[in-house]
Amino acid sequence: LQPNPFQQRIVLTAKTNLAADAKVQVYDLLGRDVSASSSRTLSTDAMVLDCATLEQGVYVFELINGGQRTRVKAVHVAR
Repeated sequence: LQPNPFQQRIVLTAKTNLAADAKVQVYDLLGRDVSASSSRTLSTDAMVLDCATLEQGVYVFELINGGQRTRVKAVHVAR
Protein backbone atom coordinates (compact mmCIF):
# COMPACT_ATOMS: atom_id res chain seq x y z
CA LEU A 1 0.00 0.00 0.00
CA GLN A 2 1.57 3.24 -1.03
CA PRO A 3 1.79 6.04 -0.25
CA ASN A 4 0.90 5.86 3.42
CA PRO A 5 -0.30 8.36 4.54
CA PHE A 6 -2.24 9.13 1.35
CA GLN A 7 -4.27 12.05 0.04
CA GLN A 8 -6.46 11.12 -2.91
CA ARG A 9 -5.17 7.90 -4.44
CA ILE A 10 -3.53 4.84 -3.01
CA VAL A 11 -1.90 1.96 -4.88
CA LEU A 12 -2.26 -1.59 -3.63
CA THR A 13 0.39 -3.91 -5.08
CA ALA A 14 0.41 -7.68 -4.85
CA LYS A 15 3.33 -10.11 -4.75
CA THR A 16 1.32 -12.45 -6.96
CA ASN A 17 -0.92 -11.71 -9.91
CA LEU A 18 -4.34 -10.38 -9.03
CA ALA A 19 -7.28 -12.49 -10.12
CA ALA A 20 -9.81 -10.90 -12.46
CA ASP A 21 -12.32 -10.93 -9.60
CA ALA A 22 -9.91 -9.48 -7.00
CA LYS A 23 -11.50 -6.77 -4.93
CA VAL A 24 -10.76 -4.37 -2.13
CA GLN A 25 -13.04 -3.61 0.78
CA VAL A 26 -12.38 -0.38 2.68
CA TYR A 27 -13.44 -0.04 6.32
CA ASP A 28 -13.25 2.82 8.79
CA LEU A 29 -12.00 2.11 12.32
CA LEU A 30 -15.55 1.44 13.51
CA GLY A 31 -15.77 -1.43 11.03
CA ARG A 32 -18.17 0.31 8.65
CA ASP A 33 -17.75 -0.62 4.99
CA VAL A 34 -16.92 2.59 3.11
CA SER A 35 -15.86 0.81 -0.09
CA ALA A 36 -18.48 2.61 -2.16
CA SER A 37 -16.52 5.81 -1.55
CA SER A 38 -13.57 4.61 -3.62
CA SER A 39 -13.24 3.67 -7.28
CA ARG A 40 -10.76 1.09 -8.56
CA THR A 41 -8.48 0.45 -11.53
CA LEU A 42 -7.18 -3.13 -11.70
CA SER A 43 -4.09 -4.53 -13.45
CA THR A 44 -2.31 -7.86 -13.07
CA ASP A 45 -0.23 -6.81 -10.05
CA ALA A 46 -1.68 -3.55 -8.76
CA MET A 47 -4.94 -1.82 -7.97
CA VAL A 48 -5.27 1.97 -7.88
CA LEU A 49 -7.95 3.28 -5.54
CA ASP A 50 -9.33 6.79 -5.86
CA CYS A 51 -10.27 7.72 -2.29
CA ALA A 52 -10.81 11.46 -2.76
CA THR A 53 -14.29 11.30 -1.22
CA LEU A 54 -13.17 9.62 2.02
CA GLU A 55 -13.00 11.72 5.16
CA GLN A 56 -9.64 12.27 6.81
CA GLY A 57 -8.81 9.36 9.14
CA VAL A 58 -7.47 5.82 9.44
CA TYR A 59 -8.83 3.09 7.17
CA VAL A 60 -8.39 -0.65 6.83
CA PHE A 61 -7.95 -1.90 3.27
CA GLU A 62 -8.76 -5.59 2.76
CA LEU A 63 -7.55 -7.18 -0.47
CA ILE A 64 -9.54 -10.27 -1.41
CA ASN A 65 -7.64 -12.21 -4.09
CA GLY A 66 -8.91 -15.70 -4.73
CA GLY A 67 -9.04 -17.40 -1.33
CA GLN A 68 -6.58 -15.02 0.33
CA ARG A 69 -7.44 -11.96 2.41
CA THR A 70 -4.86 -9.36 3.37
CA ARG A 71 -5.58 -6.34 5.59
CA VAL A 72 -3.50 -3.16 5.82
CA LYS A 73 -4.14 0.11 7.70
CA ALA A 74 -3.55 3.45 6.01
CA VAL A 75 -4.00 7.09 7.01
CA HIS A 76 -5.93 9.52 4.82
CA VAL A 77 -4.82 13.13 5.29
CA ALA A 78 -6.39 16.31 3.97
CA ARG A 79 -4.67 18.18 1.18
